[in-house]
Amino acid sequence: MNIRNYYTMFKNEPDVLTVPDVVRLLQFGKNTVYSLIKEGRIGSIKQGKKIIVPKVCLVEFLTNAGNYQTPSPTVPNNLWTYEDGCDSVGVAREYTKPNSQKKGA
Repeated sequence: MNIRNYYTMFKNEPDVLTVPDVVRLLQFGKNTVYSLIKEGRIGSIKQGKKIIVPKVCLVEFLTNAGNYQTPSPTVPNNLWTYEDGCDSVGVAREYTKPNSQKKGA
């Protein structure tokens, strides 16, 4: 989604948002939003105890590719793709040849 689309989505929102507004728009938890603000990933302005988020900062957060998950190097390539099926937690089972037997069986 590009910047123009986000501005269109948020056209009825005020130019300056409160933390509850950001929680509602992103559908994140309050603590998550405060953490993102503290980490500087969502730009904000602090006036005393009040934190406000300019709409432009929210759009910047949403359009920053660094905020999206990338494939993890620790997740096996065969997750959800093994043609013989998956176990109950979604990890592909080890393939065994139909006529082979495991030791101790």
